[in-house]
Amino acid sequence: MKNDVVPASPVNALQKAARPKRLLAVRQCVQNTLRRQIGLALCADRGIMMRKYWTFALGAMAVVSAAAAPAAWYKWRSKLNGTVVCAQVMQGEWEKAGGPFKDARCARPGLPGS
Repeated sequence: MKNDVVPASPVNALQKAARPKRLLAVRQCVQNTLRRQIGLALCADRGIMMRKYWTFALGAMAVVSAAAAPAAWYKWRSKLNGTVVCAQVMQGEWEKAGGPFKDARCARPGLPGS
């Protein structure tokens, strides 16, 4: 009686076969949790992560654009013939002759938006 071997029941065999699968599922769950914590998107979660990313990006752009003011206007004098014009930026042979101004006619001094 001491050397009798108890036959394996089908339930025990299924539990033994399912054990590695359970361990693999637990390992994958831990890895997925770690990936989420460091910000990597998983294939199943890519849509959610991208939606969060784009929501954040659009929100940040809205905040920045709401705080932005138009560029100031300046009087510019040509180094070639001395002509004075009013513009926000100039390229080439020009030097600042006055400003900043609020309007395109360079009539109201000050910064736009203030």
